[in-house]
Amino acid sequence: MKVGTLCVRETVLIEQGESLLAAAKLMHNYHVGALVVVERDGEKNRPVGIVTDRDIALRCVAEERSPQTKVGELLAGELVTAPEEALLYDVLETMKAKGVRRIPVVDAQGYLAGIMTMDDVIEFLTDEMKAISALYYREVKKERRG
Repeated sequence: MKVGTLCVRETVLIEQGESLLAAAKLMHNYHVGALVVVERDGEKNRPVGIVTDRDIALRCVAEERSPQTKVGELLAGELVTAPEEALLYDVLETMKAKGVRRIPVVDAQGYLAGIMTMDDVIEFLTDEMKAISALYYREVKKERRG
């Protein structure tokens, strides 16, 4: 399965110049634990980072930074992204190797297409296991009747 079919297309975005207070309010309003940090390019968005509720708690509140600190100040290192056409298994291997739980999914030009999280993967795999289990039990019932 390609990650482009599994990723969540409706993402909550923030720009680097916005404050951590604005980020926290967006997370609260949309009930999410992370925002994709983007640079706008006309109508499209290029992902440059991710800011999480954990980042805000540990790197802003715990370090007694101002809530007006810019989101871009918390971004560290190179952002790991996945192309829409990448296979789920390959992206999971990348996530495991890089130690990330969320990965922005990008189109062929590098613009944001969505986000894939470990929660999405777990939900998908759980649904697949339920379907396999239902098939198994249906076959067992047939054998017992037949």
